[in-house]
Parts: sequence; C-alpha cells; structure tokens
Amino acid sequence: MKTKTLLAIGDWKDFDTFKKFYKQRRFFHNSNITFKARSYKSLLEDRLPKIETKEVIIFLYFPFKYWDEYIEPKDYKGVYGNKSFYTKFRKFWKIVETKINKAYKNKKISYINHPKYLSTDRDKELTKRLVEKAKVLVPKTFKTRKLKDITGIVEKGTKLFIKVKYGSMGKGITYLEKGKWMTNFRFRNGKIISKRSDYGWTFINITNKIQFLREILKKDIIIEEAIDPLLIKGRKFDLRLYVFKDKVLYTYGRSNDKKAVTTNISQGAIGEKLSFEKTLPKKQLEFAKKQAIKAIKSLGLNFGGVDMMLCADKEKAKFIEINAFPGFPRARRFNLSRFLIKEIIDNVNKKQKKKVKIRYKIRKATEEDFNSLKEIKLLSKKEELKYSEAIKDIDDNKEQYYNYLKKDLRYINRGIFIAIKGRKIMGMVLAQYFKPLPISKYHRKGYISNLYIIQQYRNIGIGKELVLKAKEWLKKNHTEHVTLEIHIDNKPALELYRKLGFNKYTMKLSKKI
Repeated sequence: MKTKTLLAIGDWKDFDTFKKFYKQRRFFHNSNITFKARSYKSLLEDRLPKIETKEVIIFLYFPFKYWDEYIEPKDYKGVYGNKSFYTKFRKFWKIVETKINKAYKNKKISYINHPKYLSTDRDKELTKRLVEKAKVLVPKTFKTRKLKDITGIVEKGTKLFIKVKYGSMGKGITYLEKGKWMTNFRFRNGKIISKRSDYGWTFINITNKIQFLREILKKDIIIEEAIDPLLIKGRKFDLRLYVFKDKVLYTYGRSNDKKAVTTNISQGAIGEKLSFEKTLPKKQLEFAKKQAIKAIKSLGLNFGGVDMMLCADKEKAKFIEINAFPGFPRARRFNLSRFLIKEIIDNVNKKQKKKVKIRYKIRKATEEDFNSLKEIKLLSKKEELKYSEAIKDIDDNKEQYYNYLKKDLRYINRGIFIAIKGRKIMGMVLAQYFKPLPISKYHRKGYISNLYIIQQYRNIGIGKELVLKAKEWLKKNHTEHVTLEIHIDNKPALELYRKLGFNKYTMKLSKKI
C-alpha cells in the first residue's frame, strides 16, 4: 500500500540532476512511495498534481529556467555574484513554499530540503559562519578591504582567494600570491566584466593590476586564505561529498595541475575514478566525511554536495563550499539517484516502524519521579551547551540542577510532563504559569522550557505530544498567553514549534563584553 508520495519539482532542461533522478523512478515501484514529477512552470501556474496519499515529500531541484529569466538573464549588466542574485533567489523560494502549502494544505508536507534553506549556500559568508559554528574547519577569513592591507598580506607570502559573495560553479574568483595574480573575470576600461554564460570562465593573468584589485575590493566579496593542499601524484584535488542525512553516499575526487588556481571541473580539472578514494589517507578521508555531514546539517539541509580539500598535513580537511543542488555523476560512474531513492525509502520505513513499535504514555511527573528525572535533566542541559557558551560545566553544577528539578516538581505553578515507556522516561518538558506585570493585558501568562527527548526516541512525535500536553495543562490553569525561548541554530526545535503554531514574538540578542 502506498502511504506517501514523492513529488520531484524541477526543469526538464535540467539533464544533470532532475532528469537523471526521473529516469531512475522505477526504483520506487516496490516501495510504499508513489512517485510524481512536475516542472516549476506547473508550480508557478498552480498546476501541481493531485496527491492521493495523506503525506507528500517534496524534492526541489534547481530552477534553471527561472534563474535564466529573472535572476541572471543574458542581458544582465552587473557584476556576477552580487547581492541581488541572493535576494531574488530567496524571494523565489518563498513563492515556492507558498504555492506548495496552498496546493497541499490538507496534506502532511515534508521536504528533502526545505525551500527556506535552499538559498543559504549562495551566501558564502553566512554559509562559512554556520559551518564554522558547527565545528567544521574553514579557511581563515580576512575582513579588510583596504588595498594596502591586501597587497601587504600577499607580499608577506600569504596566498588569497577573493570570491564573489553570492556566486557558485567556480565563477567570479580571483587568486593572489606573490608574483602571481589571476582572475576569471575580465577587466576592460576600468570595469570588471562577467561572462554571459556558465562556461568560459577561464583564468587570465592580472599580476600587479592595481586598478582591478581596487575595483574588486568594492564588490560583494569574501577574502580567505588559500588552503595548503595535499598532493596526490603531484596533483592538487578536492572532494565533492554527496551527503544524505547522516551518510556520505558518494565521494567524487576532482584533480588539477598543482599550479592551477582551482579544482573545479569548469576550470580544467578532471573527475577521478572510484579507485581514487583508495589512494587517500584513511583517517583524513574519514575526518572529511564527518565534517561534510556536520556542514550539511548546519545549513538545515538533508541532502547536498560538500566540497572539502584535504590538507598537506595528512590529518585535517577544510571546507570549501556547499552546493544544495549538486550535479549528479553519470549513472555508469555511480548511480547516485538509485542510492538516494534507497535512502529515502529506508528513511520512510524507519519512521513508520518507530511509530508502530514504540508505545508510551504522557503524564505529569510527581516528586516520586525525581531520581528517574535527574539524568534526563542533565542531558537536556548538555544539549543546551551545543548552542550556548554562557552555561558553566554541567557536571560541576549537578546539585544546582537537582535543586531546580525539586522546585519544578514541588511548586504548584509548575508542571513537568514526561513521556514514559514502562519505567523508562523518554522525554520531558516543563511548563509554568505566573502573574505578569500590571501593564500586561493578560491575567496569567505561561512559559514552556526544558523540552528534551532522548536521542533514540526522536522523530516519532514525542516532542509534539509533550508540548501539546503542557499547553493543555496551562490552559486548564487559566493561562491566556504562552511563550518560549529557542536558540536560532536549534533548527529541529524551531520547526516543531512553528508547526504547533508558535510565531516570532521577540528577538533576544546577546554579546560578550
């Protein structure tokens, strides 16, 4: 029985990803997923297909036609990779999400990659900041835009890349080292000129052309130190790691001459064979894979291509960029679509098995649950440490947290709700109500916090049930308005609360002084 529908949305001119995936749709036949495909033209004209199943999974591909017509048209006269590209792209994905929500308002909608995260990788500065926060190694960034500073850094022997902030595909890159300046822009009559195609962005020598450097430093750019690369057989290379959730599905090596500026295929690099992976240091390769998985998650994505470069030290690997729409390799080389379909089917099956197998109750905790709750209380605070630097070491402050827990169980205006299976507590949430300031129009306000689900019991609906129970209790106690705080990088929790109807209320800012 088909329980879900996967709807792929792309452009039929996209032979590199959308059409490759479509051609492999037969691998859905013996699964519980129905496959459908439509173009962005159909979506924008409100002609999406009727879906029979209660749940629909949306797989969004790159909108080539829309991009070529409205974001980077042939008659575009500005410099490639400026902020207008990013702004228009973000606006497009908001339109897409609105259209999908309208078409399937009575369905449960999920995404391979949610549209609100599909433009993030276009902002190289934001992307770098997010992946660095996730403990992924990135090249050193230089904030200065002063000509003297940049030339001084280069003269001291540091190699630099100047990249357009909102670009992709190896376009709009300038490389500086002592005695060698290269760019794949063109420069005529004091103006920076972009190619009007995705092809032909070859590098030219601009060594010591101060006027060009002065102009490029005025644009939307990022400046970072070039990675000292590991060489294999005298060639430099990078790795495109195709990641889906917690797994690297395929590693694609791309190599170029060691004197080449980049390792992009569009810049003369060659794609290495599958056997290339065996020539790499094992520990270093595993490090790169773990970093790639972290990078994908940091952008809120489930699937994407992460470009990593192994360092000359044979130990570390550094992040280059993420592509939310990576080109698929040829099926003869590696049938990525087939493996991706298998992972999607397995992921759906796992969720359904969890829903069937795990039975639990939700109830209000009592003081008798204190000992059982101690461990989960500490685990929740350790999770919080991922997002906050303001909390002291948890293990050194156990007694303080235990005292908080006792008060939460004892005070009449507080309620801890737990999900429990037998004697095992699977998750918890804290609700409390209070009388607000006299200026408030509400007689009684509520606050929800400390939502935590043990790792093995996540993604089966426990968090949702706990929050609903907490809201129900607050309402019974005449609470009129409820708030909560959540770290902006805690994307799973943000998604849950939004689905439960919580909206942005205030923004809390912090700064270490």
